[in-house]
Amino acid sequence: ILIDRIYSHTDEVAAEFGDVEFIKAGYLKDHPMVLESFAERLTEIDTGDNNMNCQLCKYREQIIGYEGDVGTPQVGHHHHVMGIGTDGHSHDHGHHHHHGHGHHHDHGHSHGHSHDHGHSHSHDHDDAKKSTGS
Repeated sequence: ILIDRIYSHTDEVAAEFGDVEFIKAGYLKDHPMVLESFAERLTEIDTGDNNMNCQLCKYREQIIGYEGDVGTPQVGHHHHVMGIGTDGHSHDHGHHHHHGHGHHHDHGHSHGHSHDHGHSHSHDHDDAKKSTGS
């Protein structure tokens, strides 16, 4: 849904600013400008000139509604990219968790699996277990 919203907004802005070229690459695909941006970020890391904006990151700064996430491991299910060709990936499990479809995992080994609800996803629960006190 998020990616679709980004694409729709891009279309709206492109219509408003016809003299500017907007390029929509597929989600993390290999468009030359996406690859160029990644290469630039790597060069910035090598030279120590990487200027990441962490002011809007809920894991780094206190943002209203996400106060409890500051300093916790970055975890998620990536539901914002479901249905756009990014649905298949594996994950690790280390504690009980609920996905709304009634199963639990209680094992500490890595594996990949799919869920009945039409997608698979990745996440590392060992760190999440530590942060939730489970």
